[in-house]
Amino acid sequence: MPELLKGSTIKNPWLGIQGLPATKDLAVKLKLPVEKGVYVISVYPGSPAEKAGLVGGGKDDSNEPKEGGDLVTAIDSTKVTAVQDLITYLNGKSPGEKVALTVLRAGQTITVPVELEAWPDKLVVSNESGQFPDEDGSGFDFGPFHFRVK
Repeated sequence: MPELLKGSTIKNPWLGIQGLPATKDLAVKLKLPVEKGVYVISVYPGSPAEKAGLVGGGKDDSNEPKEGGDLVTAIDSTKVTAVQDLITYLNGKSPGEKVALTVLRAGQTITVPVELEAWPDKLVVSNESGQFPDEDGSGFDFGPFHFRVK
């Protein structure tokens, strides 16, 4: 609030992933060891997530998530059981702050340090990698994730 009163522009922190909540069905399909967390589908080029080395699993020909992506289970030791947990936590942070993601990757739990950045004024993404927005404008950004409206 003090920054707003001074007339400063407040920038939200950006992680730069496209993810979805882990569920029992997703855990079975992707052979995940747990049913809670945020599964990373893709990582935006040049994003803090890419710089930190997060791994996205990608999507198959039927637009379903593929195996091989990171599963975020905590951020700064705060459990992440759903997408909203990650969004809520990041909304309390500022660009330039560092967070530690607890990630399940290839059956191992690792800690991935990430330095958050400000949301870019314009996202440059490639539809070839399954990332949005696409030409029809049906994609939109909310928090650190990108969603598509059908």
